[in-house]
Amino acid sequence: MASTCSGIMFFANAIFFLLAIFLFILCTAFFAVGALGEKALCKTMENPGDSEIVNFVNPLLSSEMTNIYNSIADGDFKVDFDLAKIISDIHSNTAIYPLLQLHYIFDIENLTDWRETYKIDPLIEDARTQINTFMEELLTIKDNLNEENITFAAGEIDKIEL
Repeated sequence: MASTCSGIMFFANAIFFLLAIFLFILCTAFFAVGALGEKALCKTMENPGDSEIVNFVNPLLSSEMTNIYNSIADGDFKVDFDLAKIISDIHSNTAIYPLLQLHYIFDIENLTDWRETYKIDPLIEDARTQINTFMEELLTIKDNLNEENITFAAGEIDKIEL
């Protein structure tokens, strides 16, 4: 009987120590991931100019964005991105158009007569007409709205094309 109890006690202690070692390794891993994440993400967001990660990523980002912009705009220009400046300007609510230098792809400074070029006014008028027609139909059936009429109204809303 004593031999069986001592065997069970030995087995329980072995399980306890194995679980303790496993939990120690798990806690160490979580600590390492948390510390690295805090250094990589939080400190970078707080002070992007002093980040080593941003300095490492800047040339890669500039190269990749130059390739993307050149393929989209069919041009041959060098786009220079500074991730630290982008992050700090986003913090100060700067518009995304100048931050990402989108003038290389689509220059809004040269955009004139956009209403005629893209035929915006007829689309807006058509949408207004469809909405007014639908509202008139809806007002005629407002007194007897039941599930069938609500389904009909939802179907009419889905038919509006802009």
